[in-house]
Amino acid sequence: MIEIKRLIKNRHIKERILATKLKRTRQTCRVFRVKIDISHLNNYQREVLQMLFVESKWMYNDIITFTPTHQIDEYSYKTKIVHVLDKDKQPVTREIKYLPTRLRQSVIASIKDSMKSLAAQKRNGYKTGSIKYK
Repeated sequence: MIEIKRLIKNRHIKERILATKLKRTRQTCRVFRVKIDISHLNNYQREVLQMLFVESKWMYNDIITFTPTHQIDEYSYKTKIVHVLDKDKQPVTREIKYLPTRLRQSVIASIKDSMKSLAAQKRNGYKTGSIKYK
């Protein structure tokens, strides 16, 4: 009796997996770019948008200072503490409160992309800082 129930359950799981695969073949990936009208936002929403930008800058700069001594893959996107410089170039420790994990991962991915493109430019003989387009 137990063996029959297990076989029925496994068959049901297999059917659901096949149905999911079929459903996903019909789906198309779409990306929507939207503009935000800041005049329609309340103060909290404005603050969140501003802090998303600021915290992503902090994280970007923290990763840049981390990479000369470590590999970029060693940097944890889960970190909530970053080290930045204030206006007097003094080191300050800041906490990331607004930047969600998926955006932290995209900051790391963008740095990796930048590093790959710089390496390719150096291999092709381009000088960094003066990119020539053919």
